[in-house]
Order: sequence, then structure tokens, then C-alpha cells
Amino acid sequence: MRLWPESIDESDINLRWAVAKHLEVIEEVVCGPQVSEADTPGMEETWERARQAARRGDREAEDEALAERSWAEIRNWWQDFPERDLLARLYQRAARRRARSGSPNSRRLPSLCEGLQVARAMLADIPSPSPLDLEQETAAIAQILAAKLLPPIGRPTRQAVRYYKDRSESIPAYFDALTLLCEELDKQDKCVRGVLDRWRQEVADGYRPRPAVKPIEAHRPANPEQVTRDVHIQFTIEVLRKVGVSPRGRFVSGCRTVSEALKVSEATVGRIWNECRWRGSLLPAMQKYSKAIARRTGLHSTST
Repeated sequence: MRLWPESIDESDINLRWAVAKHLEVIEEVVCGPQVSEADTPGMEETWERARQAARRGDREAEDEALAERSWAEIRNWWQDFPERDLLARLYQRAARRRARSGSPNSRRLPSLCEGLQVARAMLADIPSPSPLDLEQETAAIAQILAAKLLPPIGRPTRQAVRYYKDRSESIPAYFDALTLLCEELDKQDKCVRGVLDRWRQEVADGYRPRPAVKPIEAHRPANPEQVTRDVHIQFTIEVLRKVGVSPRGRFVSGCRTVSEALKVSEATVGRIWNECRWRGSLLPAMQKYSKAIARRTGLHSTST
């Protein structure tokens, strides 16, 4: 797991690592002893630890901090989860089935009703893809571009800054990236000099205006928020699998349960299950959306 992935391949690995880690932590939180919040680091603390480790290039500490962040996220989620008692019972029954202990009733498989209760609770706040905001998308790309010129990923060399400067004349993401780079160097009390200093002065003097963001294409644009929704659906199916509901079960299945919880067709959920398999690779889905983003933000003809 890397806080700042350097390629789409690393982003794919990150996402699959996060899903696997969250599934592992959920079971430990649900089945293990309750831990006081005061005894474990919180979201902000773990995030800052990960940032500091990434800046130092300490990958072991980065992994440890991101794993602790997973614990903080799941602990916060579990405190507000409306079906805590039911999900705990289902995990306990699954544990008894694996150990072949207890009465047949105490280790029975989840019913459709139980699966639906869990799925509805997990999917209650699932985000629907919102309309594309090109300024917001450009800002996100600009942050990634700026990060590539800062440790631990890279350095703001003269050649790299000039590359960004040339493209900033027509591509707003590069313009914004240079602005963020100047701001970050100022925060770190590092001198902004050379090509970057001249560029900032020309912007301040009005000689280098920010280029306009291009309008959204006429046809239905590929929305990367769909990946987030699909992974949320996948995650719910995996939790159901953990407690004994097979994704493609004959009588009670994870795909059918989720389709009923979301009021969408089972075919739609099945397609998501087949196309967005975190156990394999999310690269095909991520590549589809990354190409669309690159085309919209003007990165399709550049190489960084």
C-alpha cells in the first residue's frame, strides 16, 4: 500500500489492498474484544503518520500507519452501524461452522432476510455518481501532478518544472499543479527559484492567465465515481461471503441479496461482480476511467 501511488498499477494494488485489509479488520473488530477509542490512534493521527513516513521514504512505517488507519476507519464505521448485533451473530455462526462446534442452529447459514438486513445497512449510504464537475476533476489531477514533483515521489528539477510550464499554457491541470507546487514549497520554507519563480511572477503580473477548462463532451461521459460505487457493492458482497452467503449461491446469493437491497437488477450487480473483481485486478475498470479523465483534462497527449 502506498499513500501516493505513482501509476495506475499501484492504484490498482492500493485499492485491492484496502479492500482486503478492511475485510480482515471488520472480522477482528466484530469478533474481538471491544477496544477503547482512547487506546488506539484516530483517523487524523494515522493519516499524519502515513504522510510523514511517505515523506521519509520509510515504506515499513507507511504500511503500518495505513493499516492503523484501516482500524480507525472500521472502528468509526462499526460504532454507527445499525445492524451490529446481527452482523456479530453471523460472524460468530461462521466461526462455529469453521470450527464445527456448537449446535446445528448456532452455526446455520444466513437466511435471505438476515442477508438483506446486513446488505441494506451497509448500502444505506452508498454514493450515487454525481454529475461530473470538471473543475473538481482538474483540481484532483493537479494535486497528483504536483505530488510527482515533491519527495518522496520526485523533485522539482528545472527540466520537470519547464515541462509543466510549457503545458500550463493550454492545460489547466498543469497550471494548477505549478500553483500548488509553489504553495507547498512556501509551506516548507524552501526557496522558489529559477523557472518556477519566473512563472509565478508572470502569473502575478497577468502575463500568464489560467487556461479555461474544456466543456464536457456531448455523449454520456465516463464517471470515475462509478468505480467507488462498484467497489462499495463488491465490498458488501464480500462481507456476505465472509458470513456464509456465496456471491453466486443457488438459493441465497450475495449478488441477488445486494440487487434486492439496492432495487436494481441482479444482472447489473452480476456485471459489477464480474467486471470489478478486487480479487483479480481492477485495472480494466480503472483504465477505462483514467483514459476518459486524461482526455477531458488534456493529459492524453502528454507523458509525465
